[in-house]
Order: sequence, then C-alpha cells, then structure tokens
Amino acid sequence: MADAIIMAYARQKVTFFPGDRQGVIDIIPADLVANSIIVAGAEALGGMPAHRVYQCSSSEQNPLTIKEVIEHVVYEARHHHTNYRKLFLRQPRRPFIMIPGWLFHLGLGMAYSAGACWQTLKGLLGAEASVALSNLDAARKLAGVFSFYTRPRYRFSNKKLLALASRLNDEERAAFPMDTAELDWQHYFRRVHLPGLNHYALDAKRARLKSAAPQRRPVATEVVKVTS
Repeated sequence: MADAIIMAYARQKVTFFPGDRQGVIDIIPADLVANSIIVAGAEALGGMPAHRVYQCSSSEQNPLTIKEVIEHVVYEARHHHTNYRKLFLRQPRRPFIMIPGWLFHLGLGMAYSAGACWQTLKGLLGAEASVALSNLDAARKLAGVFSFYTRPRYRFSNKKLLALASRLNDEERAAFPMDTAELDWQHYFRRVHLPGLNHYALDAKRARLKSAAPQRRPVATEVVKVTS
C-alpha cells in the first residue's frame, strides 16, 4: 500500500491525498512475517491439534503514524534524493500533504472538471494532453484504491505472537525475531525500506520485463497470450 503512494509522490503525480495524519498505520518488515510463519508452522507440526491465530503486527506494540511515514519519505526526498536514482528521477519540488477525505474529493472533482474542459478546448486546437490532468487522474485512482488504509480506525494486537516467542529459547529468539518493539522506524524507512524499494523492487520490475521479452515469439500453429 505505502509503496504505491510513495512512488506517486516520488514522480510528483500526487501532492494531496485523503487521510488522517495522526492515524496509526500497521507496517511490518517482511522478514518478521517470514519468521512468524516459520515459528507458527513449527508449533503446528510439533504440537497438539488446536485452533491457532497469530497476528504479526506493529500498530499496538510500536505504533507508527502516517505523519511520521510522510516525514521520513519527504526528508529523504529533500536531502538524499540522489541516493535513489530509480525512485526519485529528480528532487521533488512539492510537499506531500494529507487532507480530510471530503476536502480532497471536493477539490479533486472541481479541478478535474475544470481540467477536462480545458483539455477538450486544447484538443480542438491541436495541443498535447495535459500533464496536470494526468496527475489528477492518477491521484483519483490511487485514492479510490488506497485511501481506506490512510484513514485507519483499527489496531492489530500481536500479544499471542509474543506469547509464542516467549516459549522459544534464547538461541531460537535470536534466529527468528518477531518483536516489533525493537523496530526503529526512522532507521527502517531511511536505511532499509526506501533503499530496498529503490534498489530491489524497481530493479526486479525491469528484470521481469527483460526476461519476458525473448518469450514473445510468433507461433505458426497456435495462439499464445502473453500477460505482463
């Protein structure tokens, strides 16, 4: 969820977004999720049959607000954007502002209507498509999909998972950490998440496109549908 909005801000397609800046968002590093699955699976295989539900979460034990996420992303964009060549094509000139949903949709609707009328007029004169209108459309689509997560009214408890972790010995706990209280969010976003998004996620997308290219060969006897 967060990565799609971060990407839109990095490319300056989104400046305003609906949400609650003080809302607590539940973010979990993937390695903690993997550790939780491994330990819970081991318990299920080695223990008596039982109904077990474990929540790998951070919002109750180590709450992180949307405001803090924005601050970390904007700080890196302003001060270290050159470290993220694939994420930030250039230094963002505009801030990222979270506003109430009703105000966002009202303003977006008015701006989109005005922009569409202006684009129609420009089209009649042979002008190119408006970048601003394209950005408004991107904001509208992102808000439709992700605004639910930027207005959180819930928190997830990981008490049962911590109880499971307490049954491990010291060596096992060191090998499979699951405690979100140990997370330093500033370090995580500025030194782990954003660098990882820039280096691995964007590279992986390009690698998939390259690996798919040689497979697109015409076949005389059958129809091949290629999806990407």
